[in-house]
Amino acid sequence: MDVNNSSYAIDDEHILWLINEVTFKTDLPAFVFIFICMILGIMGNSLTVYVYHFRMKRITQNVYITWLALFDLISCGTSIPYELFDLRFPMLYAEPVPCKLFRTVAFFTNLCSCILLLVIAFDRYRATHHVGKTTKTKLSIVMTFVLAFILSFPAPFIFGIRTVPTVYPNISGTACSFDGAIVDTPLPIVYYTMLGIVFFASFIILGIIYIKIGSTIYSWKHTQIGETDGSLHRKNSAGTVSVNSVEQESDSREEMKKNIIQRDSLVSQTIEEDNVFTVEGKNTVIESVQSDTSCFKSLLTLLPFKSSTVPSQVKLTKYSPNGSIKEETRQRSKYEKYPRSISSSSSKGSRNPRLYKRSKSIKEKANIKRANAVFASITFVFVLSYLPFLLLEILKQVGVISDDLNNRTEQSVFELFTKTMYLNNVINPFIYGILNSSFRDEIKCLFTGKIPKRRNSGSSRRKI
Repeated sequence: MDVNNSSYAIDDEHILWLINEVTFKTDLPAFVFIFICMILGIMGNSLTVYVYHFRMKRITQNVYITWLALFDLISCGTSIPYELFDLRFPMLYAEPVPCKLFRTVAFFTNLCSCILLLVIAFDRYRATHHVGKTTKTKLSIVMTFVLAFILSFPAPFIFGIRTVPTVYPNISGTACSFDGAIVDTPLPIVYYTMLGIVFFASFIILGIIYIKIGSTIYSWKHTQIGETDGSLHRKNSAGTVSVNSVEQESDSREEMKKNIIQRDSLVSQTIEEDNVFTVEGKNTVIESVQSDTSCFKSLLTLLPFKSSTVPSQVKLTKYSPNGSIKEETRQRSKYEKYPRSISSSSSKGSRNPRLYKRSKSIKEKANIKRANAVFASITFVFVLSYLPFLLLEILKQVGVISDDLNNRTEQSVFELFTKTMYLNNVINPFIYGILNSSFRDEIKCLFTGKIPKRRNSGSSRRKI
């Protein structure tokens, strides 16, 4: 009798194993898909964390990207391996503690990514509409963790082991899903409904913010130079006068051209004269001047002097038309007050501070546009990856989609589309590689040893 009971138990296990293998073949496309996501995600996110944390400047955008990559790396290193195990043995080996733990970790990391994308969207909006304003990055990260922890707190009580019946009586398997105690209650429907509301509300908010950001950038591209922030306003006794910054820059260039032309004419004039002045300790003839002292001073003002060519003392010998000779010695300090080069008028110290401020603003806007393109792409992929999962699970819980699909093909397609959310964990490094040239350069440097040409010589860390 005992032998028969033992034989009956072995037969049940064998039948359950066969059912498990048939179910695995149905889930094989989903298994292959998330396995590829795991491999690419671990490699890509590891490189992202290393490059953005250790080889680039720790500005706000780079800190956010580092944390997004960390969340994706945690998901690829913990949640996806357990999901692979669950797909390989859909009817066997389900244990309550690992099930609750890994499902909670997956839920927590996904919430962190969603909340952080909202934080990034508000930061991009602030950076676009208030150029130059800084954001408290550390506080934003802390708030992301706190909110994600609060929202994921019910997860350990919702997820668990449930019994999966088969076509054979008295033979059933186990699966990691909703806890068996709540599977026949309205809680699963309430859970997915609330989850859908949170994510869809986030999608709508993200869409509105990035539409506003896009409209602002569109206005930047279609605003003529000199309008709005390109105009400079000055007040005088007659009232307020709007001065175009480009006109000021044009006037400055015209004045510089006149100085150069005047210098060239004076030099050519002096070369044609016979009189010379000599430099003490030098036998070389430098220039000749026949005009008065004012002309000579004007020439000295325009000629570019370099510290390496000007001696400590200069002896001037002047020949007047009546035949008299006049010698004059001047110290080098007399010449140091003159500009060393004709381009010194446009140096950083003497250029128009308003023009410099505008030039800096243009560079900041260019950086903002590049960062916005990266984060908008990340957000778009996040929304696309989660939409199929949320829609299918909600439809399944409300009864629109039956648990028992008609054939294996429908079951395979359903299972595959419910795993599209893992696409979000692998695609971000590819977005950085496409849209961020600095990231591409650092990756090339890492694998080939060639230093990027655009890297600053003083530091290996660069902005986004």
